[in-house]
Amino acid sequence: MAALSAHGAVDPLAGSPEGVGNISATGVLTNGALVISFDDRNLTDWERAIPLFDKYGAHATFFFTGPCDGDAARVLKMLREHGHSIGLHGLKHQNADAAVAAKGAAAYWAEEIAPQLAGCRAAGIPITSFAYPNCCRTDETDALFRTNGFKHVRGGLKGVTPYDPKGEKQKGLKPVHTVDRAFFPAAELSLRFRLDTAIAGEAYHTDIEDILKCIRRCAELNEAFVLTSHGIHPDAKQIHMKTEWLERILATAKECGVAVLGFDELTTERLSSDGAGARVGAAIGNPVFDGWYADPQIRRYGDTYWVFPTTSARFEEQTSFDAFSSKDMKTWTKHPRILTTNEVSWAKGAMWAPDAHEAGGKYYLFFGANDAYPVGLRRADGEPQEEAKIHGYGGIGVAVAERPEGPYRDLIGKPLVDRFWNRAQPIDQYVFEYKGEWYMVYGGWGRCNLVKLASDFKSLVPFEDGAMWRDITPKGYVEGSVLFERKGRWYFMYSSGAWTTDDYCINYSVADTPFGPFEFKGKVLGVQRPLATGAGHHSVVCIPGTDDWYICYHRRPIPSKGRDHRVVCIDRMEFDPDGAIKPVVMTSSGDQGGMKRVSAYQYSSVDTVVLIQ
Repeated sequence: MAALSAHGAVDPLAGSPEGVGNISATGVLTNGALVISFDDRNLTDWERAIPLFDKYGAHATFFFTGPCDGDAARVLKMLREHGHSIGLHGLKHQNADAAVAAKGAAAYWAEEIAPQLAGCRAAGIPITSFAYPNCCRTDETDALFRTNGFKHVRGGLKGVTPYDPKGEKQKGLKPVHTVDRAFFPAAELSLRFRLDTAIAGEAYHTDIEDILKCIRRCAELNEAFVLTSHGIHPDAKQIHMKTEWLERILATAKECGVAVLGFDELTTERLSSDGAGARVGAAIGNPVFDGWYADPQIRRYGDTYWVFPTTSARFEEQTSFDAFSSKDMKTWTKHPRILTTNEVSWAKGAMWAPDAHEAGGKYYLFFGANDAYPVGLRRADGEPQEEAKIHGYGGIGVAVAERPEGPYRDLIGKPLVDRFWNRAQPIDQYVFEYKGEWYMVYGGWGRCNLVKLASDFKSLVPFEDGAMWRDITPKGYVEGSVLFERKGRWYFMYSSGAWTTDDYCINYSVADTPFGPFEFKGKVLGVQRPLATGAGHHSVVCIPGTDDWYICYHRRPIPSKGRDHRVVCIDRMEFDPDGAIKPVVMTSSGDQGGMKRVSAYQYSSVDTVVLIQ
């Protein structure tokens, strides 16, 4: 049997120089992960399977129904002692979506979840995850569990392994190992709140060879795959897993080096990365990398996250951009000087706010340069100056490269936008695609314009009415546009206040289309003493296949050491059931899941975040 840790749980690394699966003695995940679980109240089967899991050094999660008492508490505690995770599956196995809709979240929680939690607490069994009965969930139920401190919920992969005892739903189904949405990068295991599962059993028409191919795919591509069944028995029928299948699954995982994990292991610091593999467990720590940087743009290319920030320094020293890459948003690699003024003849400094995009197999970087002013140096419409210099001729440029890390070169040899329309300074651009066409919002000095881009990004093209720009300035806008779509609504986020002051912050407005009109909603991120001030100029990213959003922004640590002392941070960005963005809570230790729940904060009249005791 595996060695016990000081907490009484199995330590998969103790006494095992090879570790468990692909988790080496140094905690490096290299060949993917299988997250396996079993549901309902199959206590006898689960207890009998313990030696099989021990044989392969594998762990699972057991989501139980009914009360945690008597024999159930005994078996669940035994599973914990062997390193397995215990999760809730509801006291009465109610479908969460229907129950919440019928009786409300509070009544559902009191009837279905609270009694199980109380029983587990009395038995000394920690609970961090919940599996939806029949995979019936909504965004509202996800939010219910998240705001009550759960680390993960488990849903289902619709149309992949349907319950089909009569064989009426098999037409058109693909082998699971060929369904890309059934897999995701192993690096994202700790970042995903909801994990969606395939289900194994005769009633789901499981082909065990197909499941083994799923495991081999995880090993080859360093992906994660979630698999669920119910009981475990040599003669299992219907919704249960045959013991032979389980042994073949565990043996194949061990052969391929795929880690077999329970849900509790996805949020610990046991799994890490040294650059060779994926660090799935350690939390994001803020700031995410060293150095004075601001205006970060976060993008995801393939399985890698990229941050493109402004170098926070004096204008004349801002002559290049660095980039940072990561598989998991935690461990970052610096790529210095991906674009410099040497490659952009008209840029002399004040290189700001890069906005990165991939299109047609090439990588583009939109950026501002020179802090341009019109003739007369007034913040107003006017003719551009002739001399390229800081506070002279400049604007928004475009660079192109073959790889995200560059090197980039100037695409058109001059600014894409050098005009002063609608009193909007040509800076802080944000490019997006809508219905097959490319658009850009931009602007400083409290004004924001929308323009339409040519498909090659080398010029602007007029709108249908012949206009070259449209004024879409929302309430409170100063600079730093971010425009994205979620569930049919367009969110326009932007910075307000002066960038040099503590009260710099992020507001947002919403509309049905990216063209507006936008309805002001309020502030989502601002001063949060004693941690930091001046939070703003951000970007957002959604983990593919989920509704898990993160905000990447800069802030001023307390105490501030100077105007340009800004750092890049990443925190969770959550939505309430009506689609409103919840106030973002800054973190320093990186416990975005539980250190400070967003639901416990609100903005006060003095523009700071206060904790509601």
